[in-house]
Amino acid sequence: MKKRKLRDKIKTLRSTSKGKAIFKLIMWGIFFSVLFLFCGIMALIGPIQIDEKPSAEIKDEVNKNNDNDEDLLVKDFIYYKNKFSEGNYNYTYNITIGDSKYIFDGSIVNNVNSGYKESNMGIIKYYLDETGVYQELAGNKVLISNLYENLNSSYFSLQDVLNSVSALNPVLNNLSEVTYPVYEASNGISKYVVEFVNEEKINITISEESVTYSIVYMKV
Repeated sequence: MKKRKLRDKIKTLRSTSKGKAIFKLIMWGIFFSVLFLFCGIMALIGPIQIDEKPSAEIKDEVNKNNDNDEDLLVKDFIYYKNKFSEGNYNYTYNITIGDSKYIFDGSIVNNVNSGYKESNMGIIKYYLDETGVYQELAGNKVLISNLYENLNSSYFSLQDVLNSVSALNPVLNNLSEVTYPVYEASNGISKYVVEFVNEEKINITISEESVTYSIVYMKV
């Protein structure tokens, strides 16, 4: 009943010139109220910015970021490598060549390398300094030339190994489940895996077609 009376009043109001003017004024008032409300909301939100960079420019930025990431990986390896640039170490080499196994367990102190070599031929005690390579027999040092036999002698220098890996642009293994950095590199013949366990310990694995070197160095 009330709605019907309201419709009748509106109909009567719009039937006169004065009523039409009042009705238009009300409609304009509603319009401007909505417009002001919309402008106020947009002012609070701020302008919407659309990045309209050309696709070529975006591609260049992506490539640049990738290059920076690769440079950072190499720099990170060099940073860790430099932690092991000098000092005294205990080391262990476990080497497998087919059915043959070798173990070198020794230390490098003040540039003097000494330790024990275990192979299928038995165990010997060795000693290396600036004058040569020796085997200790009954307290005497006997000069020898076959300490490393058919093994790669360059792998028995920590610095030579790390320099070789660094030159191959090592890649950080992001899939590794350990919490310390693990780098990998390959020259097509040898595959290197270098684990910087901490600032005191480094693990290295070198794999070739039929030879595997498992190496551990610990600072002393």
